Amino acid sequence: MNIGALQRRIEEPTNDVLGGRDIRAVIRNLIDDFSIEILPKEAEKKIGDGRSHLRRGTRVYIAYTSGCPDEVVNAAQIVHEASFVPVPHIPARRFGSLSEFRGFIEALAKRASVR
Repeated sequence: MNIGALQRRIEEPTNDVLGGRDIRAVIRNLIDDFSIEILPKEAEKKIGDGRSHLRRGTRVYIAYTSGCPDEVVNAAQIVHEASFVPVPHIPARRFGSLSEFRGFIEALAKRASVR
């Protein structure tokens, strides 16, 4: 395929692979409902940076790979206060007892409106 043909194909609003659908609409649909993931220690910076780029209500997944439960709760609160939806990762192996787990869940619900 020569450069001109390739350029025309890129500029065409439909693509055979997409079954004739408008490629721009397909791309919009792909990114319309995206989410991001952060580490708890990055919450303030990443959410601060993201305010001008992310829509209100964007889901922000919070990884819980290290640290303590309170770091995750704090990150979830930052996310919630920025009008995003915090989605904390809750690994069962991090909790030594049911009461620790309950305390974590209660703090997420109370401080960050995690449902």
